[in-house]
Amino acid sequence: MDRLPTRRNVLEAGIGCTALATAGCLGAADGDSETFNMASTWEIRSLDPVEGDMTLGQLGVYENLVGVDREMRVRPELATDWSVGDDEVTWTFELREDVEFHDGTAFDAEAAEFSLERAFDESSRLVGLPIASIDATGSYELEIVTDEPHSPLPAYLTLRDAAILSPEGVVDGTFEEVSCTGPFTFEEWEPEQSVTISRNEDYYGAAPSLETVVYERITDNQTRVLSLQNDEQDVCDLLPASAVDTLESDPDVTVDVYDVSAIRFLAFNVAREPFNDVRVRRAVAHAIDAEAIVNDVLEGVGRPATGPFSPSLTHWANEDLEPYAYDLDRAAELLEEAGWDRDGEGRSRDGEPFEVTLWTYTLRPELELLADVLQDQLSAVGIDASVRVTEWGALDSAKQSGEFDVSLESWSAFWWPDPDRLASFFHSEDTLIYTGYEDETTDELIERGRTVFDPDEREAVYDEFQERIHADLPAFTLTYSQYVTGYRNAVQGFVPNPSEYAHGLENVSIEE
Repeated sequence: MDRLPTRRNVLEAGIGCTALATAGCLGAADGDSETFNMASTWEIRSLDPVEGDMTLGQLGVYENLVGVDREMRVRPELATDWSVGDDEVTWTFELREDVEFHDGTAFDAEAAEFSLERAFDESSRLVGLPIASIDATGSYELEIVTDEPHSPLPAYLTLRDAAILSPEGVVDGTFEEVSCTGPFTFEEWEPEQSVTISRNEDYYGAAPSLETVVYERITDNQTRVLSLQNDEQDVCDLLPASAVDTLESDPDVTVDVYDVSAIRFLAFNVAREPFNDVRVRRAVAHAIDAEAIVNDVLEGVGRPATGPFSPSLTHWANEDLEPYAYDLDRAAELLEEAGWDRDGEGRSRDGEPFEVTLWTYTLRPELELLADVLQDQLSAVGIDASVRVTEWGALDSAKQSGEFDVSLESWSAFWWPDPDRLASFFHSEDTLIYTGYEDETTDELIERGRTVFDPDEREAVYDEFQERIHADLPAFTLTYSQYVTGYRNAVQGFVPNPSEYAHGLENVSIEE
């Protein structure tokens, strides 16, 4: 961790996320030192991990067989070791023997088998994996057999969808009780508002210092800032960049600004004009001043990007990629090569004006600001881009039907710590961003990466893959994201996590 001379600590990593409504009323200001209060913007959608919400996992209620460390690598959790056999399809996981679920029942291989079978049947992010069988082959040994070699399997098991639950908490296939193995136990959930958890006195590791944690969703940025300054919250994350200077001047608050795995990108509809021409897509890339966007719009919180992976976060990033430099002359040349001639302030081809719609969505407020800036930057090379801001569902529907030109979005490049995540962006059949991009070589590289186990060979495959999509440009990465978290100086041991996997609250204490 590099410390700057100011109170802002720029970590080459980390994320926090999660939970709801108005400023907390259980904070340090009320003299309740045994309750730890944390606030963010994300809605807690569900307590059942197979539905994809990661909040209880981040808070330390859920645990998985394997987790994610601060270097974005798979690490042991409930499994102490794992290996794949010479056949490259049989995985063996050795499990901890000293663990109880929160309901007092014992954790063993049969419980792990139960949870994983349910996850692979019901989780939208796991259901398509080539799982042939999951079997408890001993009291504390689990075997997973795949239909074909699948080297990213351990990384997929870090998804909170694959959290290990007590079988007693699922009745006749219905999730009824939050009973897991983590350092904290579930107490109460107010849908769309908050969740309360408490210390697991019987945790197999060191018991947390914190007795009770209340995690709230506060969507208003200024309210989160004030709740931190007023000692109503101990930690607030996803704070606005505009709050950094104010909080740095507060002697009772520490501010961390840190790299996260989220990227902001433009997704082009490559199946129809004008973005079916790679020269036009490259022209857009050259017309965008990412440095100005980071400095002027994001107030310095973020980094200009080259490719989908940030080199500060992962060794999977291809650092040999050449950035698309901000170059209006080159952008104009490419547009003219594609037949789009200057026509007054705009451009046209065969009498048709170059007019496109730039879609974005309301879930992330900064995207609308960025879209307006992109509109201005593109106009400098004669591209007439109108901005359309909708709810996410409307944009997603338009993309799936192919009824869009280009969209501005923000996604995590590492939902799971493996470059196979890029299949969600660029594989012709597995895509979730629906650009219409279909390239046989790109698909083959993704599929080959799943069958290779040697780390160096895998890295070479994904380096080639990144080179190809960087040239074809079905999506153009604008920035690597950073987030801002503030916490009271009395909070000890809180370190934002680069992997977004966990907040590490079991290591936190309050020293008044």
